[in-house]
Amino acid sequence: MKCSKCGLELADGVKFCRFCGAKVEEEKNEPVAVESVNTNYQDNYSIPEIKTNANVAPIIKEEPTQFYEDVVKEKKSSSKGKTVVIVFLVLIILAMAGFFGYVFLFNDGKIPFVEPATQPTTEAVTEETTEPVTEALAEVPSVAGGSYQLALQRISDAGLQETHTFEYSDIVAKNCVISQDPKPGTNVKKGTTVKLVVSKGIEGATAPSTVPKETTSSGTNSQVTSAVVSSSAYIIPDSNSKYLTINDIKGMSADELGLARNEIFARHGRIFQNSTYKNYFNSKSWYNGTIAPEDFNNGVLNKYESANASFLSDQEDYMLANGKLNNSLTSAN
Repeated sequence: MKCSKCGLELADGVKFCRFCGAKVEEEKNEPVAVESVNTNYQDNYSIPEIKTNANVAPIIKEEPTQFYEDVVKEKKSSSKGKTVVIVFLVLIILAMAGFFGYVFLFNDGKIPFVEPATQPTTEAVTEETTEPVTEALAEVPSVAGGSYQLALQRISDAGLQETHTFEYSDIVAKNCVISQDPKPGTNVKKGTTVKLVVSKGIEGATAPSTVPKETTSSGTNSQVTSAVVSSSAYIIPDSNSKYLTINDIKGMSADELGLARNEIFARHGRIFQNSTYKNYFNSKSWYNGTIAPEDFNNGVLNKYESANASFLSDQEDYMLANGKLNNSLTSAN
């Protein structure tokens, strides 16, 4: 049987077309007309009597299927299942949105019920750091080539000690420093001993009377100068009030020039580490040493004292090198 609407071949007994869904009307079974059989003959066989106009019943009776109802039910069931899934997903999304909103808005981004991993706590060990004691350093002055007396002064001013030996030299003048150790510019602890080699001049030559005798390792000069007259006398009384000339120092030895030069500083309370100067000025009633060499400021000298100190230093060096004063240095000006 065919669908009257779309023409699809259908099984007997189907009420709705499975393609277009149209209702299928059942075809009425008309009685099949059976032609009468001529029974007016006789043969050797017996032919049963066939009734005329007998209704022919269908050989197989098919039960009517519920295809359409099943399809509809399946569609409804599928649609309902999808709706349930969608509703479930929407609920999950809303729940997650609410959870993370709470976490970030009200709980500072911390997820509740989750304990943060605890970092191992290390106790800070506070060690007492002691500042290293900075030792006072001094720069070794350059004294090689200059007079021994000037070397003593510069070494003493730097807060260092001195020891020396004598050697003959055909190049370096008598009583001038041939070499020194440590080298100039070296930073050493204050109180370090600087070793000097002092020239004795050309071997066989007679040393002038102004050459100081050899000193001990502490730098103490054993020669007593003629300048030590009394406990109150100054070598040059007016060295702080006028410019000195060559006439003011005539007849003075190199040792006396060194004392006269340091007398200028001693007037202002400078302390001396060289034992020669220390012993000499400590014997003077006017001397009161209160300022250490490293703390002494030459700015306390007036214009006469500053010029005369330079003048006496130059004459001292020249005299130690040549055995006489330099007449070209006529004055401190």
